[in-house]
Amino acid sequence: MESADDASCRYKRLGCEIQFRDQLLIAFLTSRPIRLKNLATLELGRHIMQVDGIFWLRLHADVTKNRKHIEATLTKGLTPYRETYLSPHFPSKLDFRCSDVEILL
Repeated sequence: MESADDASCRYKRLGCEIQFRDQLLIAFLTSRPIRLKNLATLELGRHIMQVDGIFWLRLHADVTKNRKHIEATLTKGLTPYRETYLSPHFPSKLDFRCSDVEILL
């Protein structure tokens, strides 16, 4: 993720922001592997919550393939990157969202 801080994208508008988002998604999946279907439907406040400075992933049994409830903390090392991505100025730069995924992450 440290390479995301140094990203430079001269030729693509929003290239750095997209690269940052994609690297955060990969880091998220590396730390907490979930099915892509579940990843695509994640919503802040519903599946990803911040409690006392710690991000939590919560998926109810009815949305997982094996019908098992998932509740886990997200890697603390990614917290600064998540906060950067979720900061008020960052998401407004992106004109599109593939889903309600706000990440992450």
